[in-house]
Amino acid sequence: MGPDSPKTQNSPITRTPSEQFFLIAQNLSPIALYIADSLRKHRHWGPEIVADLNKLRRVTPDLVAEVLKTQIDNMICSKFFHWAGKQKGYRHTFASYNAFAYCLNRTNQFTAVDQVPELMSMQGKPPTEKQFEILIRMHCDSNRGLRIYYVYEKMKNFGVKPRTFLYDRIMDALVKTGHRFGIVRV
Repeated sequence: MGPDSPKTQNSPITRTPSEQFFLIAQNLSPIALYIADSLRKHRHWGPEIVADLNKLRRVTPDLVAEVLKTQIDNMICSKFFHWAGKQKGYRHTFASYNAFAYCLNRTNQFTAVDQVPELMSMQGKPPTEKQFEILIRMHCDSNRGLRIYYVYEKMKNFGVKPRTFLYDRIMDALVKTGHRFGIVRV
């Protein structure tokens, strides 16, 4: 077989979890790499991870977002996100909430993703149209029409009115997923 044969060109590269981690870790800051390595090494949230995190003086919202972008375990992501929120004087930013939502979406936790706006509101950071746009885009990419409609209804409940672009995106996704009832209600 030559290097141009179809089998050689289309074969996916399989990597071990360690190889995948080190590929992602190349772009992390040293402190984010330390946190991600601790989460990867211990695999389950517990005193070992908390001890590693307590060695750090402070974890900033940007570090939280950076670490969450690399994680694939939704339980560790949730525990880390909530641990960071309990630090003295800490407040999550939109970037950390968005990274948390993306992490939950990667692990197919759609119900939890849809609850991020309520979490933001409870923590004194009311969601903006951008946060709802991110949720709608996630559901559009996965062809989840009912979830799109649900997020749109939630958006209305929070008093956020979509711009024309987002409104068109909602309508287009509902048409593509065959949810005609949602189109009439939107």
